[in-house]
Amino acid sequence: MSSASSNNNCSSNSFPDDDEELNEQLRTLLSLVPDVAQTDPISILEKTRDYLRRIHEETERLEQEIRSQPHHLENLNQRSIANSSSRRQLQILRVETDKIGGKREFVVKILWKRLGPGAAAEVQRAIEFCHLNVKSSSILVPSFLHPDEMQTTAFVKVKKKKNMTEKELCDLFLSRFPS
Repeated sequence: MSSASSNNNCSSNSFPDDDEELNEQLRTLLSLVPDVAQTDPISILEKTRDYLRRIHEETERLEQEIRSQPHHLENLNQRSIANSSSRRQLQILRVETDKIGGKREFVVKILWKRLGPGAAAEVQRAIEFCHLNVKSSSILVPSFLHPDEMQTTAFVKVKKKKNMTEKELCDLFLSRFPS
């Protein structure tokens, strides 16, 4: 008899936990699904079903729309690549180099004008191309009157085991941006 009563207690204890878990899940649905006016479980589940059906239909419609236009998007992408490769994204206005610390450590200040997207990346690639170990680099707008003019300041160390003068570093950098 004691085993039956303990077995009975076990199963009756699981119902409140199940109810609490179900209520928690319903509260979650209520917070996620818009425009649920009634808070009874059936209304919440029906609104959730309708909401998911609308999302599914919209997803299918958008996927079909995308499939019907790949040629157009491909042409735009090719045109963008052609334009970006034929036109420089920035104009170098001034380069200053100052030796700091050791024989191969410099601060490089590059004043440049942004002519298109990707200009900052182009400056960074040029710095890395010059075989420099970049310790830190920052970009700022020196004047709010000229928001397209940027200044990159980089603290660098020459990777090669040779000494380099400030002028040599400046010339090396400018060679990456022929006029």
